Amino acid sequence: MDPDGVLGLMAALDALGGDFQSAHREIDSAAADGPASLTVDGRRAVANAWRTFMEDRRIVPGAVMYSISASAKGVGDATVVIVTGDEQMAQDLVAASFGVDVVL
Repeated sequence: MDPDGVLGLMAALDALGGDFQSAHREIDSAAADGPASLTVDGRRAVANAWRTFMEDRRIVPGAVMYSISASAKGVGDATVVIVTGDEQMAQDLVAASFGVDVVL
């Protein structure tokens, strides 16, 4: 695992966070504005359909952001474990080769 590659991936995901926040705001705005403009002559069938549609879709950006965040945390945790293991292997190698305990 390349730590710099992981760092680049995490930075790219962080940059995408703003896009997801924007999408979430736009969906909330469309959900709030839609029903009022979709009522014609007191008939609300289209407005009600729009409301139901938006209720189903409103959670999507948040769910995607949550999934990405959880995955990013997993990558970060895995990276820490790998680096810790590399450091331990280096200490063990020095100790076995030179009979000296080294603390990195």
